[in-house]
Amino acid sequence: MRNFLEMGRTIPPIDEIERHYPSPKEEMRKFKRRMWEVRTPGRLEQKVARFLSEQGYPSAGVQKMLELQRDKLVDFFGTPEEGLKHDYYFHGTGRLKYSGEKYEKKDDTEIPDENKQDEPVEILESVLHDGLQPHKDIWHPTRDDDFVSLTESYFYSKWYASKYMTESDQPQWQLGDPNNYFPFFVYDSIKREFGEAGNLLDTARRVKKEKKQMMEMKRKRDAEGFDRSERFQKWLTSFTAQGSEQKGFNAQLDMKSEIEGNWGAVLCINKTDVTADSDMLVLGVHEARGEDVVKPEDIKAIIVPIKHMQDVQAMLEKNGLGDVQVLAMEAVEVYLGQFRMEDLVRRSEGKGEFKVKKGSQW
Repeated sequence: MRNFLEMGRTIPPIDEIERHYPSPKEEMRKFKRRMWEVRTPGRLEQKVARFLSEQGYPSAGVQKMLELQRDKLVDFFGTPEEGLKHDYYFHGTGRLKYSGEKYEKKDDTEIPDENKQDEPVEILESVLHDGLQPHKDIWHPTRDDDFVSLTESYFYSKWYASKYMTESDQPQWQLGDPNNYFPFFVYDSIKREFGEAGNLLDTARRVKKEKKQMMEMKRKRDAEGFDRSERFQKWLTSFTAQGSEQKGFNAQLDMKSEIEGNWGAVLCINKTDVTADSDMLVLGVHEARGEDVVKPEDIKAIIVPIKHMQDVQAMLEKNGLGDVQVLAMEAVEVYLGQFRMEDLVRRSEGKGEFKVKKGSQW
């Protein structure tokens, strides 16, 4: 390595450093490879199998928790023999997030203090007290409104919850790497709208009908500093101080929270208790949006790692929500491992089923 001290400086020039950053094209190629590797439920299952071969069997403690909660798991998810239930929406969150509105338009006259970081706030405690509040949605293709984001797959919301987990505080056992599920959901959403012959005509009609609105949204977001390349980075600032500075989308995709004492949670919400729909191009293939507050009493269960179950139970009792179930994340995923992968990553209602090749399990 070059000795910069001998050269009269302690670090290389910034332009020399930046030459080693991956270019946007390189990052996109890498992400496309990640999507291609998990492009079907069967391919995703292969990734999960490799992960499990390295992770090993669930511990005795996890298996004991599975038996203790088996009746509750059957009630929430059904049985492998009868098929996976789809009675709930899911929402991934965490115990803590940095305060401040990450999607506010920046004041050009304001000089940012690079050393200043907002203090973490108790986000899960707030949800249990005030409900899941709609917030500015910079991903909706045609509307600039406040929404609550929901998913129909536990593993989609689990990926969001995993972002709030620190490197040293992971579940004892997981049904695969959460970062392998996210590329699948992205790929399948695009594939459903633009890669399946049976949907192309409807997609073309919708694009033609909504093109003006989509372009207006794009121009508005670009003007406010919310172009596509920046949105994900801004979201990362919820749980990491360096989110917007991390170079490379794939590195950002794998980031975890740096907030000490943080951990993730997945909320389960009965579909009959909320009004939400998936009427969105691409985004709606695996997500839904609601415009109303999801009240605390609408939450039917909270899924968290075993070591944090008592923390959540205390929060629930404090907020008068003793009827809400607390499920162990590890037990949930061991149990869900008995179901077909295509059911675990099923598309939203009305978005069609996966195409399975004749003679193939998938």
